[in-house]
Amino acid sequence: MYRKQYPSSTCGVDDHDPECLCDVIVDKPVEVMRNWGRDSFMVQRLIEEMGLSQGLKPGDLLRLLELQTMLHDDVVAYNERVAEGSSPNMNEEARKLSTGRMRHVEQMHEDGWDGRQIRTYAMDMWNLALSRGHVSHIILRAERRKARNENSTDR
Repeated sequence: MYRKQYPSSTCGVDDHDPECLCDVIVDKPVEVMRNWGRDSFMVQRLIEEMGLSQGLKPGDLLRLLELQTMLHDDVVAYNERVAEGSSPNMNEEARKLSTGRMRHVEQMHEDGWDGRQIRTYAMDMWNLALSRGHVSHIILRAERRKARNENSTDR
């Protein structure tokens, strides 16, 4: 299948590969969880639902981690939609735009993409038909958040 060429989002250094992570900053090390099965997000409930109370096989553990990640992402996306006042009248395609994809749209805007390029990318890569208004709303919200963060760091 033919794919259109899009400008790449990079770390900002011209000679670096698009997959470069040199701009990633680790603020603090990740704390090791002592008892993942007891303390991790919804893992006990998932184990019950999967019927895995008799011990985990390697394939079961991988499936459990996948389900836990999907559930966590769905809960976070739901909470963000509720906090932003998401309307039940919202375009069905716009509801499918996950938090990660919204951040991706914001990054594309920061990298100089225009709304048409963003909408074309969303259709080609995610099979989502975003309206011009929805893309503009995401970009405006990102700019407001950025301005708030800059104002809070100036204090």
